[in-house]
Amino acid sequence: MSWLRPGRQLTYGIGVKLRELDELVVEQLLKADHPEITQIRFVPTTDQPDDHTRLVVEFADGSTGYAMATEVAGPGIPRHRRFELPKEAL
Repeated sequence: MSWLRPGRQLTYGIGVKLRELDELVVEQLLKADHPEITQIRFVPTTDQPDDHTRLVVEFADGSTGYAMATEVAGPGIPRHRRFELPKEAL
């Protein structure tokens, strides 16, 4: 059974930039070596590092999953509109 269920929110008391979180998620997906995952792609680029869509995961059945960050909060992170990620969080 998964520890992550619909509606469950996890909060950690550590400071992680979004790019670091992207890398941690990809690392875990790769470590799982799941046969259904065929491709994992980072979306943000050096030209557009603040894209709220962080990762795209392609599956063998043709479906696609997206990991997005709509809001971020924490020390040093200014208030911002949803989907407009501040540079301090990247």
